[in-house]
Amino acid sequence: MRKIYLVIFILWAYGNSFAQNLYSVTGKTLDENQATLPFVTLMVLQAKDSSIVKAGYSDADGIFKLDGISPGHYLLKTTFMGYEDSFLSFTLDNADLHLGTAVLNPASTSLVEVTVTATKPLFKVEVDRIVVNVENSALAAGKNTLEVLALSPGLQVSPDESSIRFKGKGNVLIMLDGRQTYMSQPDAIRYLKSLSSSEIESIELISNPPAKYDATGVGGIINIKTIKGRTMGTRGSINAGYRRGDYDQWNTGLGLGTKTRAVSMNNYFNYSDGFTARFLDSENQYFDAGVKTMALDMKTHTKFRNQNFMFRNSFNWDISKKWAVGSNLVFSKVYYDERKTGRTDTAGGPGAISLIHQVSDQRTDARTFTANGYFKALLNGSNHELTRDVDYSAFKRDIVADIRNTLFNKEESAGNQYFINTTPSTTDIIAGRLDYIKSLKSGVFEVGAKFSNVKGKNDARFEEKIGDQWVTDPGRTFNFQYNENITASYVSYAFEHKKTA
Repeated sequence: MRKIYLVIFILWAYGNSFAQNLYSVTGKTLDENQATLPFVTLMVLQAKDSSIVKAGYSDADGIFKLDGISPGHYLLKTTFMGYEDSFLSFTLDNADLHLGTAVLNPASTSLVEVTVTATKPLFKVEVDRIVVNVENSALAAGKNTLEVLALSPGLQVSPDESSIRFKGKGNVLIMLDGRQTYMSQPDAIRYLKSLSSSEIESIELISNPPAKYDATGVGGIINIKTIKGRTMGTRGSINAGYRRGDYDQWNTGLGLGTKTRAVSMNNYFNYSDGFTARFLDSENQYFDAGVKTMALDMKTHTKFRNQNFMFRNSFNWDISKKWAVGSNLVFSKVYYDERKTGRTDTAGGPGAISLIHQVSDQRTDARTFTANGYFKALLNGSNHELTRDVDYSAFKRDIVADIRNTLFNKEESAGNQYFINTTPSTTDIIAGRLDYIKSLKSGVFEVGAKFSNVKGKNDARFEEKIGDQWVTDPGRTFNFQYNENITASYVSYAFEHKKTA
């Protein structure tokens, strides 16, 4: 009988990652003469309140594809300089949708006095990357950085916010101001949820990373560039936000920075707290040699509390026009409480259990500290650049999960199961790298080397209550220690090939 309980526990704990079906919307952008209109900005908006669901752009041939959209009623907004915004209403069912063409008409002109205001485009397509200009955009309004990534082209954040994929690939490297964070993806996601979008200048999406980056970024690189002081003097900022859905969510932030001719320093503090909810209704069937052996009908309701605290400091000293040193410090603390209730109806399988009521409470307390020191020099003019980085990162995470199953046999109580799963873990990383870049007439030559030492410890304990005693399950209890040393180097040469007639 224990076998079916374990199967149900695993499905219930991890099934939510795939609970929501997501689809894509495709089409082509044209002008009033039915000619291709390239690089048009597109936004999918909720029909009921015009909130942004996904953003993207059409390519050089006017073709667009917006991924990661759940079924519902939407508006497609298209924007291009010199043309009027257009809106197209559509309904997305449980399948990908081809919208055909989206036609934009030239904006009307009249001979009256006008004021011209320069604004950055939402998306900028460069040779090796896509730049999302977040600052002062509609994407940034009242959101955290993870929410902005979920709206960006080519990026998908899983419904349970446990993973990020870039163009379908999951091995994504997340960087902050051009420097590696050395966080695992779950830790990076928690940090991004604590980082307010009001602190972000732009996001660079690199689908084909250069050789200088780690193999962990072969799925792509997300480089988040924060806002730095642009004017001399001391400045400060305060922001606050509140959202009301099924539950309350709010955030507040404080920024203080100073800049002189040689020195700049920026400090940011952010705190957020709130609740969200998710419902799951799924059916799972199991077959052996083509014959159905068991079926599970699962319905769950999950309520989350996500409490984030983050402090970030950056310092830069331009010793001269050719020499600079600096540092970056980040401390974040995340408290995450996931309370889940549900029921599972079973048919077939071992034992006589036909219904299971489940209740669980999983609490996560995660703390992160990262420190970076760097040195930068321009040698023999601006064509030679030498940089040196040293990083230290410390991660500590404590997870405690309480699980209770109430078992029924033909609607009669057949007993209870109680489990406790505790998983404390720590990771310490020391890393350094040296990079040299030389700009040539025909291209760019790069060479570099890096080292890193990673020490990790994971002590997991799984206990089941039998009678009045808590008994350790040796099959799911372990102590794992990890020590890794890496030394690597790279050489690359990049150039642009120009076509000839």
